[in-house]
Amino acid sequence: MDIMRYVLSALVFSNHFFILTDSGMVGTIRGGVQPCFFALSGFLACHSFERSNGFVHYVGKRLIRLMPLYLIVIISFALILSTVSTLSPASYFTDQQFWKYLVSNILTLNFIQPDLPGVFADDRFVTSAVNGSLWTMKVEILLTLTYPVVAALFRRFSRNKVIVSVIVVSMIYTMVMRHYYNTTGDFIYEIMSRQFVGQAYVFYLGMLIYVNLDIFVRHKWTVAAMLGVSAVLLVTVFDYNIIVRFAILAIAIIWFSVVGDWGRRLSKSDNLSYGIYLCHYPVIQLAVMAELPSKMPLSVLFVATFAIVILISAIMVPPSNRLSRLLMKKTFKRADRQ
Repeated sequence: MDIMRYVLSALVFSNHFFILTDSGMVGTIRGGVQPCFFALSGFLACHSFERSNGFVHYVGKRLIRLMPLYLIVIISFALILSTVSTLSPASYFTDQQFWKYLVSNILTLNFIQPDLPGVFADDRFVTSAVNGSLWTMKVEILLTLTYPVVAALFRRFSRNKVIVSVIVVSMIYTMVMRHYYNTTGDFIYEIMSRQFVGQAYVFYLGMLIYVNLDIFVRHKWTVAAMLGVSAVLLVTVFDYNIIVRFAILAIAIIWFSVVGDWGRRLSKSDNLSYGIYLCHYPVIQLAVMAELPSKMPLSVLFVATFAIVILISAIMVPPSNRLSRLLMKKTFKRADRQ
């Protein structure tokens, strides 16, 4: 799973690199990575819930794992980017937009204020957003909060039936939103299709696999054959609905994550994939600000930028992980001992 998260983070970087550098090389990976991330999150959230002592313990553990690095990235880049703003430092730090950015992003409400004053604001940029990846954080947290509510229904109904029902409702919602988008052209419906209700089916697919993991692994080659046939049909015969494509990707990413132990050695060190995911967007924006896409071969810039992102992640991730472990120990010492 660690290796899969590295692969997904690299794909997100690649996608945003080609978009933000306006290279015209955006490929089929666009939009196909986020369902994989949410499927893995659902799998891990279910694992965390099964090992928690109640709602508060579960939610606290998930937030402590997610938020320290997230907050470090938000605050540090907000401070660093003051040096490239068209505003003076005094104007930058007293500008209402700066504080609105800081508060809204700390609360994971990136859509309220995605821009910083005087930063990435001219014609060189495809977008003025500082970090277009952050919209997923509110979705991640909302989905995390839904599971204890859904799990409460397990006392009265079959666990599999409840989870499948959530998946079906989410799929229907997503199809309705995409239908309205396709028929009206109003982009708000496309945005709504990507919010937490529209991502719930892949999140809960991850959970469904977790609660049936013994069956999934026992029949792993049957599952692999079904995924292979589906992928071939998807490419050669049918133009499957995007929901079906995302479901196939979600199942496939978990299959590669749980079958075998080929990634065991990599899990012994801090996983940098979350840092890569959080840091890469503003780094690419800074490369565009320096007009590097026109000054050097795109392939060289790609490698250099990715290396810088990895370096920044390697600097930020270890201390944030230590902070998370410390907070976990201090906050849940009694619950974990029980």
